[in-house]
Amino acid sequence: MQHTAKTYFTCGGYSVSGPLRGQTGKYGFACLFCGSYRCNRCRKPKLKKVRKRISEIAAEHKLTRMATLTLDPKKLSATDRKRTDRYIRELWRLMRVYLSRRWGKGKSLPFVGVLEYQKNGNAHLHVLLGQYIPQKWLKRAWQSIGGG
Repeated sequence: MQHTAKTYFTCGGYSVSGPLRGQTGKYGFACLFCGSYRCNRCRKPKLKKVRKRISEIAAEHKLTRMATLTLDPKKLSATDRKRTDRYIRELWRLMRVYLSRRWGKGKSLPFVGVLEYQKNGNAHLHVLLGQYIPQKWLKRAWQSIGGG
């Protein structure tokens, strides 16, 4: 079989079989899927579920404000450049403390965050929040902890 550059490989080539739960004496099988965002077979269904869940959480907690938090490549050490996802998650942990103290009266603010990668490979974070945070304050606080 010859593959062209446009051929996409998918998971699901394996299956499991065994007794069906709650049905004595009956057996069945199921196809195994990897569930990875990188898999052409699994990506779309997984993204659909995630988007639906984000929408549900946003509606439930009235998360109507969005902020995008980026990294300044000049502030990244050699170690941080390799794993910008870990670095930005640590910054977001610190930022949540700032937000809680300033805007949440000591309580954690509800949020939904989605981590994505820019074309240059650096991670950035999209965050839905339930209340207005002035952009000037947000920028100053984010930069003070090492963000861009």
